Amino acid sequence: MSVPVSKGLLAVLGFAFAVEGALYSAVTPILPLLSRQLGMSESEAGMMLSSYSAGLVAGALLAALILRRLNSRTVAVAALMLLAVSTMLFPWALDYHAALSLRLVQGFAGGSIWTACITWILRLYPIEQRGEALGLAVSPAVIGTIAGPAIGTVAVDVGIRGPYVAVGLLCLVASVWLARMPEPPRGGVVEIPERGARGPGRRLAVLGGVTAMVAGALLGLVNLAGPLVLARLGAAERTAGVVFLLAAVVTVFLGRRMGTLVDRWGAATTGSAALVLMAITLPLFGIAVGIVVTGLCLGVLLVSNNFCYIAASAMLTREGERAGWSLSFVTAVAATVWGTGETIGALAAGVGLHSTGTLPTALAGSVTALVMLGAVIVVTTFGCDPDVSSLQQEVAAS
Repeated sequence: MSVPVSKGLLAVLGFAFAVEGALYSAVTPILPLLSRQLGMSESEAGMMLSSYSAGLVAGALLAALILRRLNSRTVAVAALMLLAVSTMLFPWALDYHAALSLRLVQGFAGGSIWTACITWILRLYPIEQRGEALGLAVSPAVIGTIAGPAIGTVAVDVGIRGPYVAVGLLCLVASVWLARMPEPPRGGVVEIPERGARGPGRRLAVLGGVTAMVAGALLGLVNLAGPLVLARLGAAERTAGVVFLLAAVVTVFLGRRMGTLVDRWGAATTGSAALVLMAITLPLFGIAVGIVVTGLCLGVLLVSNNFCYIAASAMLTREGERAGWSLSFVTAVAATVWGTGETIGALAAGVGLHSTGTLPTALAGSVTALVMLGAVIVVTTFGCDPDVSSLQQEVAAS
């Protein structure tokens, strides 16, 4: 049974998740333009692209420390204001180092927003509905990652300053809206076992973190390989964008239901199902037999990856909190491992596509998913107390 949560609050938190995801990818279409304006080399362009991720990790971890003293609303409002200012200033940067610094600040603010807002929304739901709450958060974040390139494309056509200033002003409006919301609860009622009995929960939390990193790596592979493979098959340039958009729409409509399934069947079961689906679909995608089949495989991979992330994050945050870690800390870890995995996956996929081709790269991703599946089965079967690991038993008992 869902808890009553203000639709206005969900809307503004959803905007925060979406804009954080959008600004991560908005810079990609404008990199050639920035290279000309700022005189960037290829390596400097790579630094510009990846600096957001570096800032995100730092912001997420620092926010976890700050949340020990301040509530989520205060941190989220301050981070949104910082994101607004850095976003509006970014297109006015006159040299590479100023632009790079502002991009780092954007990432720092984005990581703080993610940690603070996720902590906020998770505190509004019982721990037994952790998956549902994460499903609500992931849906707008996915929309943001799709909207980002659209913002960058518009910026190429009309100039960088207008779109970036508009996004910054929306962030300011959202920060004012958030500041008027009721203060979120500081903590929930979480039963923490005795110190000597916390090991199984911590092992499950680590398992959730590793699974989230693997899911991020597989997403990095798909994000890079998807458009390239479709283009090689002769698809129109916008085909990949349409597939990504449709996958985002499906996630928005099914995100909450995905989370509910995680709560009902357990994070390990649903995460394993998503890993199996990705392991089966990746080789089909790698064969690239046609535009329609390849596009369908790409869509399945994107949706199942989101499902896997919801399950893995639910396991990490739920079991980590029960093991005695703070919710803000495990939330920051979830963002960090996901971003790290996505970066590693994209880099590895680029090397694989260049040196071995599409099918071997896809098969390597499939093997990675199967290895992770084996780890999930081993740890949940032999590495922990079933009474601790089985959410199904817990829900049934309640």
